[in-house]
Amino acid sequence: MILYLTITSGYDDAQSLPSKSLGGYKSANFVDNDNFGIFFGDLTQYTISKNRDEYIGLILKNTTGSEVTVAKIWTVTPPDPAVPYSQIDLGVQLVLTSDGTNSFMEYVQTINSKPLQTTIDQAEGEGNAVSIGTMTAGQEVGIWLRRSLLLSIISADQDDIVEKITPSDEHSLYQEKDKATEDTVQVMISYT
Repeated sequence: MILYLTITSGYDDAQSLPSKSLGGYKSANFVDNDNFGIFFGDLTQYTISKNRDEYIGLILKNTTGSEVTVAKIWTVTPPDPAVPYSQIDLGVQLVLTSDGTNSFMEYVQTINSKPLQTTIDQAEGEGNAVSIGTMTAGQEVGIWLRRSLLLSIISADQDDIVEKITPSDEHSLYQEKDKATEDTVQVMISYT
């Protein structure tokens, strides 16, 4: 099973910008294991103030050479040290065939455009996994990732922005605390 970036120009064309993987055809570029930090930008004051969901479209291809059953996908947000500022939700979309050989999925115009043909749900933990079902050898399905900001966590964390760096109460010095600009989320896929 291999996850591929998507592209609108044509089946198996190269996709050099992972953040532009907005649905369409399977590109020639696959997603490296444990490399999901390439899709969404840093969390900045601008992205927080705009608070817009972001979407990425991927294609999952069954490259096992045989049928797989009970395929499912879910996310795992590792515990501390940093509290996550965002949530990644998932949706599965059947792909269509445009010319009898090349499949494609819905595509959106911008990273903030919501796909309309897919239900995207919270999928944190295997108990909330999104079902892909049975996949024949070579079959492809579309996978949508949605990043939503957790504003209550961000707001609470931003209230704690400085720390005292001198023990003296007479001339106290403070420095800004380093804050996370990205979250770590794992996307898990299983099948039998």
